[in-house]
Amino acid sequence: MKIIFILSYIAGVSFILSSACEFICGFCKLFQKRTKNEEEYPSESCNLKTKDTEKSEKWKEREWDIWIKQIEKSWIIQNSYLEKLTGKWFKNKKDEWEAWLRAMEDKWTYYNENMDDASTLYYFKKSLNWTDDKWEKWITNMKTKSTFPIENIDGDYVLNVFRNNITWTTEQWIEWINTPVRQAMEKDWERWLNEEKYIINNWIHENFINWKNKKFEEWKMKKWKVEEDEFWDTWIPNKIIQFSKRLIYNVKWKNWKERNERETEQWNQLIEKIEYDIYNRETSQWTKWKNEKTKLFNTWIESLTNTWIQEEHWNMWTNK
Repeated sequence: MKIIFILSYIAGVSFILSSACEFICGFCKLFQKRTKNEEEYPSESCNLKTKDTEKSEKWKEREWDIWIKQIEKSWIIQNSYLEKLTGKWFKNKKDEWEAWLRAMEDKWTYYNENMDDASTLYYFKKSLNWTDDKWEKWITNMKTKSTFPIENIDGDYVLNVFRNNITWTTEQWIEWINTPVRQAMEKDWERWLNEEKYIINNWIHENFINWKNKKFEEWKMKKWKVEEDEFWDTWIPNKIIQFSKRLIYNVKWKNWKERNERETEQWNQLIEKIEYDIYNRETSQWTKWKNEKTKLFNTWIESLTNTWIQEEHWNMWTNK
């Protein structure tokens, strides 16, 4: 009887031990699986080892502060370079300005040779203060008197007829020179000024944009920042199973996001300040140069129109 009891006891213990072994093996596999899942989020590749998070953030903030101060110094050098080039640009405009005046004088002195028919007719029409209807009636009348077919009559023919039939007094010619002709010359001057202003503004703007983009790219391409950004750009919050680790990673992700936002805001503020300084300096330089040249232009046009009047230059314009 005792033997039967002992055998039954041994069988029971063996079953319990076997079950316990299976449970332990299953638990080990589960633990290994969870550990593997957690290892899918390696931190070493982007300096995210478990350590004092605040200290790490302070280091990164300090790196940004050092870099932004270097950028401010870099801009002082770049700004000095741009000022020299801008000053040289205005200085070189002296030759272009003188060449432009000579071209203007040729254009208007030999008015009928250098201006297209449409422009010439427009200024004649304007000087007479004719309405559009009166102008069209006059052109139609001139065409009907022509020995050529009407469809073959062009602006050149109309212009020649107009010149041959115009009978103005000296006072009318003087008025014409001092009003529509002078206004047209001033329009040419304004057009040239606007073109030159666009050129200098565009040149300065492109130089600044290139410098700005290059500098910010230097910051974004720092090795530690590239690795950090690559990690957090693909980060999925709350995916880590282990609660304590999940909290750590979520805090780090939030710190990274807020730090990037602060950096972008500080960078934009610096750029706005620089752009404001550029605009004020550029406006001051341009205004000074434009005022000087406008004064010279007014003196030049006054002298030229007076010469035309004294020499009765309208005889050349009408080929008389």
